[in-house]
Amino acid sequence: MPLTDRPPGRRDKENDKRRSFDRAVVIGIALLVALMLFTIGLPYRSTRAFEEQANSISRTHEVMALTSGVMLALLDAETGQRGFLLTGNDEFLRPYDAAVLRLDAILAKLKEKTKDNPAQLSRSKTLVALSAARLASLNQGVVLRRQNPQEASAFIAAGSGKLQMDAIRQHAADMEKVERDLLDLRERTFAASYQGIVTMTLAAGALSLLTVGVLVWVLRRRTLRLRLSEQFNRSLMDGTTDCVKVLDLDGRLLYMNNPGLSAMEIGDFTSMYKREWEALWPAEAQADIERSVTRAAGGEVSSFDAYCPTDSGTPKWWAVTVSPVQDGEGGRVVRVLSVSRDVTERRRAEDAVRDNQLFARQVLDNLIAFVGVLTVDGTLIDLNRAPLEVAGISASDVLGKNFWDCYWWSYSTDVQLQLRGACERAAAGEVVRYDVPVRMAAEAPLWIDFQLSPLRDTEGRITHLIASGMDISERRAATTKLLESEERLRAATAAVSELIWTNSSDGLMNADQPGWSEFTGQSPQEYRGYGWSNAVHPDDAPQTIVAWNLAVAEKRPFVFEHRVRRRDGAWRLCSVRALPIFNPDGGIREWVGVHADITDRKRDEEKLRQLAADLSEAGHRKDEFLATLAHELRNPMAPLLNGLQLIKLAGGNLATIERVRSLMERQLTQMVRLVDDLMDVNRISQGKLELRKERLSLATALDSALEATRPLIGQMDQTLTVIFPEEPLILDADMTRLAQVFLNLLNNAAKYTERGGHIQLNVERDGSDAVVVVKDSGIGIAAEQLPRIFRMFAQVDQSLGKSQGGLGIGLSLVKRLVDMHGGSVEARSDGLGQGSEFIVRLPLMTDAQRPQLARASDAPAAAMPSLRILVVDDNRDSANSMTALLEIMGNDIRTAYDGQEGVDMAEAYRPDAILLDIGLPKLNGYEACRRIREQPWGKRAMLIALTGWGQDEDRQLSHEAGFDHHLVKPVDLQALITILAGVNAAPATS
Repeated sequence: MPLTDRPPGRRDKENDKRRSFDRAVVIGIALLVALMLFTIGLPYRSTRAFEEQANSISRTHEVMALTSGVMLALLDAETGQRGFLLTGNDEFLRPYDAAVLRLDAILAKLKEKTKDNPAQLSRSKTLVALSAARLASLNQGVVLRRQNPQEASAFIAAGSGKLQMDAIRQHAADMEKVERDLLDLRERTFAASYQGIVTMTLAAGALSLLTVGVLVWVLRRRTLRLRLSEQFNRSLMDGTTDCVKVLDLDGRLLYMNNPGLSAMEIGDFTSMYKREWEALWPAEAQADIERSVTRAAGGEVSSFDAYCPTDSGTPKWWAVTVSPVQDGEGGRVVRVLSVSRDVTERRRAEDAVRDNQLFARQVLDNLIAFVGVLTVDGTLIDLNRAPLEVAGISASDVLGKNFWDCYWWSYSTDVQLQLRGACERAAAGEVVRYDVPVRMAAEAPLWIDFQLSPLRDTEGRITHLIASGMDISERRAATTKLLESEERLRAATAAVSELIWTNSSDGLMNADQPGWSEFTGQSPQEYRGYGWSNAVHPDDAPQTIVAWNLAVAEKRPFVFEHRVRRRDGAWRLCSVRALPIFNPDGGIREWVGVHADITDRKRDEEKLRQLAADLSEAGHRKDEFLATLAHELRNPMAPLLNGLQLIKLAGGNLATIERVRSLMERQLTQMVRLVDDLMDVNRISQGKLELRKERLSLATALDSALEATRPLIGQMDQTLTVIFPEEPLILDADMTRLAQVFLNLLNNAAKYTERGGHIQLNVERDGSDAVVVVKDSGIGIAAEQLPRIFRMFAQVDQSLGKSQGGLGIGLSLVKRLVDMHGGSVEARSDGLGQGSEFIVRLPLMTDAQRPQLARASDAPAAAMPSLRILVVDDNRDSANSMTALLEIMGNDIRTAYDGQEGVDMAEAYRPDAILLDIGLPKLNGYEACRRIREQPWGKRAMLIALTGWGQDEDRQLSHEAGFDHHLVKPVDLQALITILAGVNAAPATS
């Protein structure tokens, strides 16, 4: 039925239904639109909130990283500056300059990142100021090091740099704490926002159930939102330089951000997905990893540093933070988040700082200066090695004691009181400095420049006292010489103080000059006008007159030096100075001059210059000697070490062992002879060497020297010609020392003569002298070396290719021993490559003085009975080898390794003889000997000092302590056997 034909009532009902449906549709559409708007607006608002939170979190991480960067840059700058201060090498300033540039950029960026936070911006500005102050301090240290290293050392010792760094470190820690608090707050806000979004989204989903279409639309929208959120989170994680990983609760990898893949050098995360995170770490770090994952699964946060190489093997250190990821329902942990920061450079910087500290300690221990640390009450708690070595004491002797009661000051109560007062003043904040003598081992007191300084903490409280001292003995000696020179100058000035003269304005000497007459002896008639020039040396007078006339013409001061004849006829060098005296109108009224006799001063200056040159030459010779000594000691050490290896490898081959034994005996003899030469030179220098003269034939001494040097001559395939006179040449001489003279000359001839060369020993009589000539065909001596060939440390040939060189003391020893015998020695050579000739002249005894001489025969070795012997030596190798040697000879031996153990063992063992070292721990050898001698049984025992100390003072000390004999290591076994053979023959002396 057409609508127009419908009854009006029905048509009205349908229209009402249509309008009602339309209203429902409109309402539904409105609700759908409202729902759509709500659903669209909520994610948009949440996304903006997410973005703001993410930016805040990212900015917080950047501020924390920049704060750490400031500390690392300052550490790099400080490390470079310390390297320059210690070495003076500009290479260390390169990392310093680079760190300064890097620090400026970091500080600027830090201010930019904190500009939205006024409180942090203020802290950033304070950090900039503190850093600038620290850089200024570092730069001041560099400037001081260039100007004066000592001031730089004092500047560092003041400790201001540490205070600055502590303040910067504390300020940076405060900023980092604030940022961490902000980070925690923002992360909680981020989580709360996320939970709110989830709740609202579920509500919107419930409403969307009104229609299938709305539900589908909401689901699709939700899926899209989740994808956007995931992409956003990934973008957030990729925006940091840290390695970020998401793990499941079992510690398996689910996700790693791109910077983390790059830092770990992983090409594709697919190969890592679901792998155990623990398996990526070295075994020593896996326990920390497992523990941190377990704690995170329980809702706790863990942090630690650990080493883990990258996938490609690059070594790296990481600062790791492992935290739980909770869902929005009741805080249930659903994932584990790990953030690892590459701290390799920081670790390297820390290692560099530790290395620098170790290096600084080693430098301090190698300084010849004194450096010590005291508590505020004056107790010594640390010091470097030098003051212990020069005093011959150990650290335990002084550490923990009052500084003024320590060994160095114990020689004087006044010095101790002065030092105690200095400690009290330093504890009150004063820097105390003065010169003071300190006690040394077996030497006169040594003068030092001593200083006590307070050390303060960051709050300005004094925590320690720093004591330092520098040897100024040479400076004081030089100052004394300078004062003496100045005293002479003052005396000279006083002597010529009346030699003051005046001239007229035109430069003529017309007025009376009593001082000039007194000095030169000229009368007024003789010195008038230019007559004074007749008292000036003829060679100096023309130049003097020209210079004087020029000064008068130009009206300027006259300064000159010339020689003036004193009234006794002596020419004296004088320094002349004259000044014009002006009238008010600018004209010259007169000239006033003075002649100062500087003859003595010039002579003293020349002596000082010569002394400086001599000291420089002595230092150079000393350096050469030390280098040569090291070389000479290594030469016998090499075959000795080789011989030990050969004995190990020889097995039972007795021939090889005997050959090696002979080789080692020769090399050891060479080392002993070297040390003996050094000791002899020292004794002669101190006037402590005494000759044991006897009437002997010169041939006897020469035979001894020839016997000792023939092996070396044979080894060099050299020809030796010996010419003795028929008549005996009788001397009053020391057999041992005379043989030592000729052995040195023959050894030198063999050393400096090429293989296959010729050596000639010619002995003859020349009047009342015996003349011994040692001539060789060797390398010869340059003409400029002949005058100094007998000086200490002088070297004939310093070429590296010469393997048989010496210490430069042999010829000096020869000359001194010959001089002590009343003879002379002379060196001759036609030049390099022409050989050399040494001529020794010794006075002969007269015929009336000559007795019938009998050549001493070698007495058979004394038979040694079986004895009870105690060996005491803290060197276990030395003690055990001596024990084994004496046991082989059939003795009953006991061994102790310190002084107290030796005394106790002697009490129980009651030995016949005791071999006792001097330098022993717990109880030194002198005291151990005294305690043994105090016992009734100890009075009959023979005590033998067996030590490396062989000076005359050492022998006197051992005798005073109660030793019967004093033997120097390495001991002459035959001498020891001879001594022990007499144990029962004569009672021990007390």
